[in-house]
Amino acid sequence: MYFQIQITYTNPPSFSMKKILSLLTLLLLAVATLSAQRSKPVPPKTDEHPFTPQINWPGKAVPPANNPFYVTAPRFKPAGQLNTLPGVSENNIALKRAENGLPMFFEGKTAASGNNAESKPLDQRALEYCASLQPQGIAQPAQEFTAKSVSTDEQGNAHVRLEQTFNGLPVWGSELICHTQGGAFMRMNGRYFPTPELASVTPSMDAEAAIWKVKTAIGLENLKTDWTEQDLQLIDGQPFSATLVVFHVNEKLNGERLAWHVAARPNVFSRSEWFIDAATGEVLNSFEHTCNLLGHYHAKGHNTASVAAHADHAPNAPNMVDGPVNISGVDLLDVTRNLPLAGWQFGNQVTLEDASKSMFNAGASTMPADPVGVIVTLDASNTSPENQNFSVDLIVSNNTTFTNKKAAISSHYNAIKSFDYFKTKFNRNSIDGVGGNVISIVNVTEADGTSMENAFWNGAAMFYGNGGSVFKPLARGLDVGGHEMTHGVIEKTANLIYQNESGALNESFADVFGQMIDGDVNDWKIGEDVMQSGGGLPTALRDMQNPNNGQPANSSFWQPAHTNDQYVGPQDNGGVHINSGIINRAYYLFATNAAVGNAKAEQVFYKALRDYLVKSSKFVDCRLAVIQASNDLYGSSVADAAANAFAAVGIGGSAPSGNYLGTLSPNPGTDYILCTKNNNDLEIATSTGTVIASLYTGGIISRPSITDNGVSMVFINENNQLMAIEFDWQANQFVVSTVDDGPWRNAAISKDGRFLALLKDFLEPRIYIYDLADPFGGFETFFLYNPTYTQGQITGDVDFADVMEFDYSNTYLMYDAYNTLDDIGYWDIGFVQFWENDQFTDGGDAFITKLFTGLPEKVSINNPTLSKNSPYILAFDLIDETGTVRNDIYGANAETGDYDVIVSNIGDLGYPNYNRLDTRLIYDNPTAQGFDIRSQGLNPNKIQPQGSNTSLIPGHYWGVWFANGTRSLQVGIEDMEDQGYAMSISPNPTADIAQLRMKAPASTNASISLHSILGETLLTRNVTFSEGENMLDIDLQSYPSGNYIVRIVSENGAGAALKVVKQ
Repeated sequence: MYFQIQITYTNPPSFSMKKILSLLTLLLLAVATLSAQRSKPVPPKTDEHPFTPQINWPGKAVPPANNPFYVTAPRFKPAGQLNTLPGVSENNIALKRAENGLPMFFEGKTAASGNNAESKPLDQRALEYCASLQPQGIAQPAQEFTAKSVSTDEQGNAHVRLEQTFNGLPVWGSELICHTQGGAFMRMNGRYFPTPELASVTPSMDAEAAIWKVKTAIGLENLKTDWTEQDLQLIDGQPFSATLVVFHVNEKLNGERLAWHVAARPNVFSRSEWFIDAATGEVLNSFEHTCNLLGHYHAKGHNTASVAAHADHAPNAPNMVDGPVNISGVDLLDVTRNLPLAGWQFGNQVTLEDASKSMFNAGASTMPADPVGVIVTLDASNTSPENQNFSVDLIVSNNTTFTNKKAAISSHYNAIKSFDYFKTKFNRNSIDGVGGNVISIVNVTEADGTSMENAFWNGAAMFYGNGGSVFKPLARGLDVGGHEMTHGVIEKTANLIYQNESGALNESFADVFGQMIDGDVNDWKIGEDVMQSGGGLPTALRDMQNPNNGQPANSSFWQPAHTNDQYVGPQDNGGVHINSGIINRAYYLFATNAAVGNAKAEQVFYKALRDYLVKSSKFVDCRLAVIQASNDLYGSSVADAAANAFAAVGIGGSAPSGNYLGTLSPNPGTDYILCTKNNNDLEIATSTGTVIASLYTGGIISRPSITDNGVSMVFINENNQLMAIEFDWQANQFVVSTVDDGPWRNAAISKDGRFLALLKDFLEPRIYIYDLADPFGGFETFFLYNPTYTQGQITGDVDFADVMEFDYSNTYLMYDAYNTLDDIGYWDIGFVQFWENDQFTDGGDAFITKLFTGLPEKVSINNPTLSKNSPYILAFDLIDETGTVRNDIYGANAETGDYDVIVSNIGDLGYPNYNRLDTRLIYDNPTAQGFDIRSQGLNPNKIQPQGSNTSLIPGHYWGVWFANGTRSLQVGIEDMEDQGYAMSISPNPTADIAQLRMKAPASTNASISLHSILGETLLTRNVTFSEGENMLDIDLQSYPSGNYIVRIVSENGAGAALKVVKQ
């Protein structure tokens, strides 16, 4: 449309003055293009005229709703350290990033993927594929990784493990796996570090000095000195060894040190890992590696002075009959176990050695004292593996019935059942996969001679204590034995580091397969057969279905069921036993899903462990591994179940095809774009880039902010006045008014128009937020600070904020701020919680979080903008000044922590903004004459580009895309009550189970889903409602206290959302 009347401003409107102009009668001004002012404004240093005005907005109509878009209030979580990306990845390579910003999962073909016809060795092809992916931060991938192992799975796909090295030294914790599909390399996953920056790899201290450092730290008096050949077999190596490695302190990407990795075995029990700075001798890290069942009750004692010589305890009898025999005996459950061919006949005596399995190597064995490939149970005779006098004997009977050997029979039975499980289910040839002995030791005590209330795996054998006041003899539990044997399987597959999240995965996988070996499909408890009763003790050591285990949070038997309650601290090796409950719960939800079941779940988890997890994997890696293993074996329905199971415990999002409760339906109105001409005049354009009207010619200094329905807009003019424009779209008119003389520097209005955020034109770390619905002019002043996420971290002071935007829940204000640290300035993005419980929060101590926990040096992020329909998606500018200044636009998902480059190297600040459908992103692009607004297509995830970018509005900048419709308050679903449904939830609040009552006018299929306060999908169930009254239980027992949303969507698209509170 072309307009007939020309309107110009000679002066900005005064305070109370209003001008009503017709949108249909405006004529565009032909104004010469001027250079835009691009630098972010720096306000004056002092407030020479302090003021706290009462905002008087003439004619402003304010809705009373607190949460107009029915979006659950978010709790923005920082996404870890930001790492700049080299640019947009190849379109056919999909990346998933870890919390440190580096990719942890690559998927897609490259020129190096190859095929089955390739004659090159698989390990060489894997290295070439890795190099073709150009892992971020790696200078020379082909030279920095070496092939460690090659395996082929049951589907014929290869998995090649690569180890990162630097100048020939291993980089601790860095491992990648390359995977083929149909002969072509298609995926790579794992954890790695950027190419280390070490001036030298020559240590100042030698290996012996490092070992001595560890010995003195342990205490020389605690070291076993009389190691026998039998002892060395029980630790599978030497007591101490040292390897020179590159070690990253606290897993920091720039925390590399040249270090000695000392593996310490001070006695048969203890196994610890130490990292000693090879230059200074500083202990960089240490942790206990003995995998015990409990984590809470084993108390290490001191070595006794008594020393007993080890003897050869093989039976001294004539060689009469030699071979496997059937044996029997009563176990700790008072069950007579008949064990076919589970004993070894040697002369007229029988030992607890099962040489009947396919792994037995008769040619390499000297039976019974030196077997290869047997399952053997030994007796420690109430000695401690921490003491000098520890010894073990073969368990001998004069006939095939073992009498008064209950612990030994139970232990032997456990080991046989565990071996058979892994062999039958996964064709695994023993613990190590290559036919190694399976060794169990019973009657183990503490160092002080008291009964041991624990069981543990020391890297070579399983050890059982006989319990006490808390536990019965530990060999009593088949799941206990299965748990300990699985630790050996884990060590020979993913070899998960026994610390922090990787250690919790180690413990959880041991629980998972311990439970599967136990075989009780109706029982998800671990250790129920070893618990004493009474005294307030639970009925089981752990409960995979309900990790809280009916215990208070301060109990040793309590575990978190969700990452909201995840333990973060140094105890228990960083929570390896505590936090394993989170993954246990995920497995339970996965295995009990109707689309999965135990048979599929165990196959998926074993494949994930063997083929996808690496030693430093974390919870999110486990989620990706399980989803991929599900896809490999069973397809998308099982993969979706896996994704939902992990989402339910707070790890990642919902199923790939799922959505979040907080996703809004698009604004149904007409598209428009606010834009600022290169001469600083404010104009409006269509979605195709045609400018249709001039809105304000007095010059503006802040990007406009507009309500979601396109009715109210605010901005700051060149006189630092707060200006407002009210649109009447039915009458095609708008009202321009001066709201306050200021001086102001920037303004933002909430999506519903209730709240107004302002920045004074002074150098101060404050934001002023007004409640326009308050007749008394209520407002709060929010003091900005930088939260710290790492002890000892210094982030500097906030100088001032600039760009602001309200979230959709009217709970948070997103902003960017300029900060200084040691006279170095940088921009960062934060979120301040300004509203809670229908009132302002305390502005002097409001909750503030950041988009990222840290930024690299000389990197800034600013000018954030939220997507139009996904409350957790945003785009922002990134300025990298490490070399030649580089300006990129990034997209980020604040819920998952994912981020990527949308537009690379644009040459200036882009001030990005999403279009109405979130299918495109508009941004400023510098030109010789000033700026143009360009448009870039988006991937459906809204944080990656798709297609090319095009010019949209030449000669303009500060584009703000909006529409003039009003959105549904039910998040894109029609009200079911309008169609005759009646529903309620009770009791509400509830401590455990709430009952959904649904009265349906007719039979219908529906989807019921439970969502957290973060909008995550925790549970999804497809149901059929009958005509009339229906009832459905919503089980909240395993979820932490808080607010949840139950969403119902019927097959005809009608829906509703009900709030339920878990006490």
